[in-house]
Amino acid sequence: MQQLFLKLIIFILLFLSASGFAQKTVIRIVSEKSTDPCSFANVVLYDQNNNYIKGSIAGSDGTIQIDIKEKTKFAVSLLGYQNYTDYISPGEEKTVNLKLSYIGINEVVVTGQYTPQPVDKSIYKINLISSRQIEERGVNNLAEALSNETNIRLSVDPALGTSLKLQGMSGENVKFLIDGIPVIGRLGGNIDLTQINLDNVDHIEIVQGPMSVVYGTNALAGVVNIITKENTQNDNILNFTSYTGTEGAYNFSLSGSVIRNKHTVSLYGSRKMFQGIDLTDSTRSVEFKPKLQYNADFDYVYRNKDLKIKFKSSFFDEEIRHYGTIQGISVTDMYFFTNRFTNSLQFINRFSESFSFDFLGSHSYYDRQTRDFRKDLTNFEVREIGDISQTEYSNIMARGNFLIEKPNSKFIYQFGFDINIDEAKGDKISNGAASMEDYALYLSSQYNIIKNLSVQPGLRFIYNSKYGAPVVPSINLLWNFFDVLSLRTSYARGFRSPSIKELYFDFVDINHDLHGNPDLLAETNNSYNTSITYNFEKEKYLIKIEPSFFFNDGKNVIDLVNLDPSSNRYKNVNVGRRRTIGGELSTTFLFYPNITLNAGYSRTGVTYSASTDASKLPDYTFYNDYSINTKYNLRKRKLIFSVYLKYYGKTPSLFYREGVYFLINKNSYGELEVSITKTVWKDRISAVIGGKNLLNNKYIGYENGSLSSSPTAYGRYYFIKLNIKLNTI
Repeated sequence: MQQLFLKLIIFILLFLSASGFAQKTVIRIVSEKSTDPCSFANVVLYDQNNNYIKGSIAGSDGTIQIDIKEKTKFAVSLLGYQNYTDYISPGEEKTVNLKLSYIGINEVVVTGQYTPQPVDKSIYKINLISSRQIEERGVNNLAEALSNETNIRLSVDPALGTSLKLQGMSGENVKFLIDGIPVIGRLGGNIDLTQINLDNVDHIEIVQGPMSVVYGTNALAGVVNIITKENTQNDNILNFTSYTGTEGAYNFSLSGSVIRNKHTVSLYGSRKMFQGIDLTDSTRSVEFKPKLQYNADFDYVYRNKDLKIKFKSSFFDEEIRHYGTIQGISVTDMYFFTNRFTNSLQFINRFSESFSFDFLGSHSYYDRQTRDFRKDLTNFEVREIGDISQTEYSNIMARGNFLIEKPNSKFIYQFGFDINIDEAKGDKISNGAASMEDYALYLSSQYNIIKNLSVQPGLRFIYNSKYGAPVVPSINLLWNFFDVLSLRTSYARGFRSPSIKELYFDFVDINHDLHGNPDLLAETNNSYNTSITYNFEKEKYLIKIEPSFFFNDGKNVIDLVNLDPSSNRYKNVNVGRRRTIGGELSTTFLFYPNITLNAGYSRTGVTYSASTDASKLPDYTFYNDYSINTKYNLRKRKLIFSVYLKYYGKTPSLFYREGVYFLINKNSYGELEVSITKTVWKDRISAVIGGKNLLNNKYIGYENGSLSSSPTAYGRYYFIKLNIKLNTI
């Protein structure tokens, strides 16, 4: 009997032990709205020090079984839903209810922030373009991504590329950043937006209004900050993208990333080819030039608790061909070669609970060459003729921020330094070489007056090697009246010294006659911005309404002005005074689970005067923009239908004659694009097919006929874009 009892005890102990070992730790992932399973969601595990352990993918029923021996942190992510983070213990079964991710809401932004913030908590008004929007539209470059933004106007020059206007001000007043690093290489005062590749981009942040306190010169109208992708959740990633369009574009890219404990290494490369388009079919010299672009990125990241060190190297190479007219038995072609090479180092560390420091330093090099090649049509021999025309630019940038944020304190303090050293040399630069140095100290403080009211004043002290610079102040206010209603208002003074190109660069070819001006004065601007955001969410729908208003008063405004409408001669000049005034109304309506509707309207007024006297300003000239976008999402079928429509009202351009500045309006036109997105194989493969410029725009003329029409786009075209993403553990 004792032996039988002993055997029974042993059996029970073994059973309980086996039961303990067989305990299942299960995470069940469902949609909060419908309780449908979130198939193939990504789940990543982290240890007590927040270091990556491993990742996996939930099954088609939205469940995943994990093997853990202690309480463990996990993160869940899925396209179209907000990220979720929690802890789970061994043997626990937990249900995760994922919330839908509304575009532009709950996204994290970094531009001008003390620390990364949800976009709706930012003290600045920030428009955000997500990687999901970029993917669903089949976007290839920054020009295509910004083309649907309501208060942004794009203009196309077949040789100089695509540029923009923001709040009625040209792209020379907009700071373009990639991960906080300034993009150099402006032609005609603007960055060619088609040179900025977006295949490896996480999202784009657009801040309207002066950001001169934080980012210095070129930030009068705002900042466009492109945030590239970082691998923070998966062990290994391999991504392939290809694009083919009837406009003659053939693109592909390949990227990969590996995480090993605290180290991450990522590589990216792409080739983009455009064969060129002739709108008239009458000459060998096409309006839109053949173009070949290469991009390559390498970055290494080290993470350890509150420390992050990142080194990144980026390379861009472009070749543009201008085909000449056949003369007898030979033809001469002009080639434009562009290289941009940037190396950067980032250091972020939280030394204590209340003190942190981040540093970003970079060296950027830009080179543009013009070379002539003559082809003998009898034997097809090609030889280079004439001298190489070459211009080189370099920029050294160093920015450091110190942040003091004591627990439970109503004050947050930030102070830092910003150094920019620009150099240029080449045959198109007066005297062959030029340089400019800019050193600045800035400080700001955020005071949380009450729970929902914050004010942030700031000052920037500047030393410029060529221009006396004033102290630049700013003040921003954020008031969250209720959970659904918030007010942002700001004042900032902007200062912009002329760039080296504006001072010394001359560019003359068959289509252009652009000249710098060494006598330019520095530009100042006073800017006022206000916006109201209203979010209203019910069980089945969400409504977001956001009106905003701006007023800019600039003196000694630097602009590239046509000196005679009958010629192509342009020169950088100081316009005594320029004012821009206007507003924007954007709305979003989301009806769960399928329909998203966005609509926007903006109205901008501009006025110029040769005098700085405000009483001599003529009446404003106003122009309007309209946009409407709709998306129908069949979530269960993983199919998305999208339509994007933007209408440009008459666009004023500035001209000068006989001591008077005047505006000539370009005719209005509309742009329409349609796309269909389908994902398969656990969201690893996505395909986008669609059409762009479906209203078939080519030339846009001026309303009074005094100027010839200029090429705006290369007509209607269709495309297919394929993306394959593989995650391995």
